[in-house]
Amino acid sequence: MNNSSYITYLNATKVFLSTEPTIDSMISYANRLQIDTINDQICLHTSKPTNIMTDWGANMFLPEEYSHFVCGQSSADGSCLYNSASIILCGDESLRLVLRAGTVSELMKYAKYYLQLELFQKDWAWSDKAMMTSFQSEGVYVKAGYYKAE
Repeated sequence: MNNSSYITYLNATKVFLSTEPTIDSMISYANRLQIDTINDQICLHTSKPTNIMTDWGANMFLPEEYSHFVCGQSSADGSCLYNSASIILCGDESLRLVLRAGTVSELMKYAKYYLQLELFQKDWAWSDKAMMTSFQSEGVYVKAGYYKAE
């Protein structure tokens, strides 16, 4: 897949998620999708690639025990986590869409597992009822107290 394929995949997934999916339909949807493996593209970088600029402002906030580390700049385009991971994995930001699509696919395929984690069990916002309420209310969760009491 190329970048345009990943953008198409992410947009299609966004449309699918806007249709009030159930957990089972999300799992089924994600299992039909094929995400390329990135293993062949990984070359872990233990030093800052020469094409990555140093983030001197971030370096000032490093604790003393990490003073031998150097912070590199990534694009501020809303994908900083994926940009940074891509820089570590391959030396540039070219894997950002692959990593984002892979994360979305992983979370959807194994939704039942992730929703069993303590973090999600304690948070009412992740319940099916809360999700359905948000779809009916244009993205706003309502009746928070009701779901928290469940």
